[in-house]
Amino acid sequence: MQASLAYQGHAFWDRWLRSVTPRCGGVDEGCATRTYSLGQKIYSAARHNGDAGPPPGSRPSAGWLYLMEAQRVETPGRVDETSLAIGVTGPPALASVFQRIAHGYGPEYNRPVDWSRQLPFEPGFMARYERSQRVFTRQLASGWGLFVDPHAGGALGTVLTEAVAGVRARAEYPTPSSAPIVAAAPSRLECSWYADAGMHGVLRNEFLDGTFFRQSDHVRSRPWVSDLQTGISLRWRQVGVSYEVHQVSSEYVTRVGSHTWASLSAEWRYRP
Repeated sequence: MQASLAYQGHAFWDRWLRSVTPRCGGVDEGCATRTYSLGQKIYSAARHNGDAGPPPGSRPSAGWLYLMEAQRVETPGRVDETSLAIGVTGPPALASVFQRIAHGYGPEYNRPVDWSRQLPFEPGFMARYERSQRVFTRQLASGWGLFVDPHAGGALGTVLTEAVAGVRARAEYPTPSSAPIVAAAPSRLECSWYADAGMHGVLRNEFLDGTFFRQSDHVRSRPWVSDLQTGISLRWRQVGVSYEVHQVSSEYVTRVGSHTWASLSAEWRYRP
């Protein structure tokens, strides 16, 4: 779960590092947006109905409750995204509490989850940067725009340290301007589809390798992990919805096969 608020302008920590990009609103201008997020991630072993405990070699249960500020600077042909996150693991992350609440609304899907052994309390942080570079653009007579954007970046911190590279293909209708997130709400239907293939070189993942400052339950993580994504977004005036599907290859040695999961998000743009 993640709740976010996006605004125009640079993040406070970046205003001293570079020249200020203009506010969003021009058709061909670049612009900067910043996003503040409160989120929670929950990790637990894969189980089947009737299992008394997690299968041998399963990942430890873990929760991550965090605050994040992210910045997106977009100019014609390039996007730079930077984020800083701080948070906690362990019981203060409230993972077991929210999982039980969620299971209470769908008891027919429940599987036994034991939170008596989870990653212990520990503060954590993560800084992430990624750049996307547009290498292909095609505007069709039908109003659709086609784009191909290779991207590369990485993360550094106690929670996750990795490098990532990939390529994304997108189709959008109508063809968007370069001013992205906080531009005026559209007066007609917008839709987009994307597919992304990436490779992660993982040096450390706290939710697999255990807590940073002390020993805890852990598994042996894999250094190379592939990630396939696809998604679709629809927007009408101020309201937008998105659905994404991810398939991640085996992240640790004792896991057999890939992991597939999906997410659903909704967005509302304030227009004064």
